[in-house]
Amino acid sequence: MDLTSRERFVATFAGTSRCSPPLWGDGIRDDVVEDWASQGFRPDAGWERTLGIERFEVVQPDLRHVDFSFTPVTNPEPVQTCPADDIRRYPRDWDQQVVSFSTRDFAVGLRVSRGLFLTFGVADWNSLAPLLIALHDEPETMSHRLREAAEFAMQVLQRAYDSVKFDFVVFSEPIASNCAPVISPEMLRGVCGAAYKVLLDQARKAGVSHVVFQTYGNTASLIPAFRDLGASIFWSGESGVAGVSYPRIRNRYGGALGLIGGIDSAILSLNENEMERRLELDVVPLLEQGRYLPLLDGRVRRGVSYQSYAKYRHLLKDVVARACGP
Repeated sequence: MDLTSRERFVATFAGTSRCSPPLWGDGIRDDVVEDWASQGFRPDAGWERTLGIERFEVVQPDLRHVDFSFTPVTNPEPVQTCPADDIRRYPRDWDQQVVSFSTRDFAVGLRVSRGLFLTFGVADWNSLAPLLIALHDEPETMSHRLREAAEFAMQVLQRAYDSVKFDFVVFSEPIASNCAPVISPEMLRGVCGAAYKVLLDQARKAGVSHVVFQTYGNTASLIPAFRDLGASIFWSGESGVAGVSYPRIRNRYGGALGLIGGIDSAILSLNENEMERRLELDVVPLLEQGRYLPLLDGRVRRGVSYQSYAKYRHLLKDVVARACGP
């Protein structure tokens, strides 16, 4: 009997059996689809299936509140001042989503943290600089404030846990440039430890065992801290331009750390032979070692033709089938 996409996600990261991981969508921008239409592409109801794109969802309740912003918030949105249990923190069709998720055959995750900087309202250098100074000068105070934000988030998230059986949770941590993180592993552990612990305890109480740390930029040096904070799966956006090598990460941490992503989006500019060679070199060893879900390291952007993307998806499907079986 064939496994569903959801079952294959669970089996892939449980590491208990060898199977083909689900081939999630790469996040195609609307303007890209519009460009493809001008190239003769006519999307129909089954076009994603034709490309082997398998559905997944990440529920993202709005965890923002003005009380946790490190800098003053002018003209806050209504949701930024409402109580934790306000339904406006969830999508308008939340009740319908709950019903559809109850019979799903695809993986669904829950974002439980916006990350250190976004929780504190960082939006630009003017808000980042004073926060970095405070993290250095008053780490205990900042840790306490982050723990308060986490406790507020727990109240928001409980509605989701009460309604849906999630396959994974996501800690989003945009905390680096393409060169390096802007804080040290020691500071990340010290400031975030208490906050992340209560969020993880809540997830585990709800029966969620897969913990994804989704990051951007070059956060390779923070992986030991992510693992100490509870990460079981690492997912890096923009890994190609940031020089984050998944093969090197796997060589260092082995199969104990699951991986999502890691395929440089620049592959879409290659010809068919070069694409296949890149996938064979970078993706196949990770698939053979297990606990890996291949995915582009960023959304498909303008300038990529439909023909090029379709070629990539078909090659990826073939490579995965050869490495893992159909």
